[in-house]
Amino acid sequence: ILMNQSFAIRDSLKYIEDLATSHIHFAEYYKRKGQKSLSLKHALEAKEICHNENKTEELLQAYQLLSEVSEPKTGLEYAQKYIALNDSLIKEERLYRDKFARIRFETDQKEQQIIKVQNQNTVYLLGMLLLLSLIGFALFFFRQRTKYLAQQNKIVQTRAAYETETRISKRLHDELGNDIFQVMLQYQNNPHDPE
Repeated sequence: ILMNQSFAIRDSLKYIEDLATSHIHFAEYYKRKGQKSLSLKHALEAKEICHNENKTEELLQAYQLLSEVSEPKTGLEYAQKYIALNDSLIKEERLYRDKFARIRFETDQKEQQIIKVQNQNTVYLLGMLLLLSLIGFALFFFRQRTKYLAQQNKIVQTRAAYETETRISKRLHDELGNDIFQVMLQYQNNPHDPE
């Protein structure tokens, strides 16, 4: 009764794809009851709907039911169709699995390449920072060395000037002292001498 009600609802709402499922359930029900003709009728209905609507999973179920409830020769044909469709579905599933595995593999490779490039970029960045630090240190060192050398040069110049001035002042001192000594000697010898 419930199966009839769900079938009537699906039929009234024009859910064609879901009608195939209802026909498969009816076919299985009548097969268990031993009413092969009703089971065959619903299995054929399900096969037509599934074939028109491209519902491969339900079509596979319909072929299996038809192979079980049909005459032996026709049942063999449906069994062969079941096997062919099942094989094609398995092949298609394998293709999808292989495609997804390939995509996953390629994605993993791309992620590894991205990580490798990021690591290289990190190394390059660290290398550049190290190089810039070394250049900055070298510039700082040379600037400090230039200041130090300028100070040393100034000190040397100051010492040279001091030594020169000291020598000049000593010479002046000696000459002046010598001149004064001579004047004093002359004065002592002759105090009225106009020189």
